Amino acid sequence: MSKDTRANRARPADPTTEQPPKLHVLALASDFYDGTHWPTLKYPVDDVKAVVKSLYEEERESGLYEFDQELTLFNELITPGNVDVYIEQIQRDLNPVGPK
Repeated sequence: MSKDTRANRARPADPTTEQPPKLHVLALASDFYDGTHWPTLKYPVDDVKAVVKSLYEEERESGLYEFDQELTLFNELITPGNVDVYIEQIQRDLNPVGPK
């Protein structure tokens, strides 16, 4: 079984011949939930912001992907309707309609 190291991960795209894949991020975090079904987190919003920041930094350093869009919803803005809108936005970006 091979060991997961940076050396055996995917290589960056060759900028002269191919584009790196695009990364679309939908990040959700809430400071307010009952803690019944999930353990209570101390800083969920800050944690999600840190994860997104690290994805940006990894993009700059590795070239493995192009950060295309970041969509975030925090606290009371996390509703089924808002999540649906953001997912539909990503779907439109992934599957453009019209001539190419």
